[in-house]
Amino acid sequence: PVTPHPPAQWDLVTPLVVPAATSSDANAGVGWTPTTACSSCQLRLTVNGVSVTLPVTVSGPPQPLAILAQGPSAGQVNTSVSFSATAAGGTSPYNYSWTCDSDAANPVFTAGGATFSCTWTTLGTHSVRAKVADGPGTVAYSAAIPVSVTGVTCGVFTDITDSSLCPFVLGIANAGITNGCTPTAYCPGDNVFRLQMSVFLARAQSGGDSRVLSSGLAQGQSYNCGPGGISLFSDVAPTSPFCRHVHSIYATGVTTGTEPGKFSPDPLVSRAQMAMFVARAMAGSDSAIPLAYGPDPTTGRSYSCDPASPLLHFNDVATGDQFCRHTHYLWARDVNTGVSGNAYQPGLNVSRSDMAKFLATGFKVAM
Repeated sequence: PVTPHPPAQWDLVTPLVVPAATSSDANAGVGWTPTTACSSCQLRLTVNGVSVTLPVTVSGPPQPLAILAQGPSAGQVNTSVSFSATAAGGTSPYNYSWTCDSDAANPVFTAGGATFSCTWTTLGTHSVRAKVADGPGTVAYSAAIPVSVTGVTCGVFTDITDSSLCPFVLGIANAGITNGCTPTAYCPGDNVFRLQMSVFLARAQSGGDSRVLSSGLAQGQSYNCGPGGISLFSDVAPTSPFCRHVHSIYATGVTTGTEPGKFSPDPLVSRAQMAMFVARAMAGSDSAIPLAYGPDPTTGRSYSCDPASPLLHFNDVATGDQFCRHTHYLWARDVNTGVSGNAYQPGLNVSRSDMAKFLATGFKVAM
């Protein structure tokens, strides 16, 4: 003992960091009468916030099995949150399992290690609990950890639940490519139809909606979007607010319409069609997209859609497909790497979340 001495404290600490005995005066001894064995307890002295420890081993009856779970009390929807657990007592080895919703009517525990991650798709408060079974099969449960799960903060958009999507959405919003489906919603799960796609692409190519021209030449023909004007497509009225967008991407060769004089504004856009639109917009024309390409100076990727010397990344895109060059050009340029593995799934419809990723990466908007 040192007299006088600064504020000091003795603690006898169990493996679960629970003080079994405490003395707030370093001059006074700390007394402990153990009732169970403890092979890894510690005697801890704390002075002015600085601690030193001394291992203490106690023989005797085994300590009852117990488990302590730790982790954050807040998280975001669709974002992984990690937790850890420490078991003590009983007889090793320890087998851990976890539930991410212990308040459910029938909570399901999933086998895991001393660390575990939970991801929630719904907002609200969820409870995490760990379970441990020792060698003889004795079971113990931790106290529940309440976790408040909130939505992703993504600018004005309140319906973005995937934090990884947010940078792409904000990127195209800040670039003037989209305003969302309402002032506060982006509608990421909605599918994109051809008229919408013309608006997104025209804005992306022109550098904003205000730069999309209302009149000019498209494929050698004059158009004028407005009252008494001229539309080159019979199914797009010159008074339509989207007339200029359709003609803008027609002028740049991004689209040729579905047949002479028709644009077909209503059908949904497939992933194959999206690849063709974006690749043409990036390359400048359809003819500028090479049959074989690479290695790309940035990604090092190469492809060939030439049937005589095929080199394909996607296993569901053939050299004879009209969109072979376009899908592989976007892959080589790291604009889109497919859906999973080597699958592109060209027949799937394009959602607004897919569209955000295509456009943000294809036009290299600031994110």
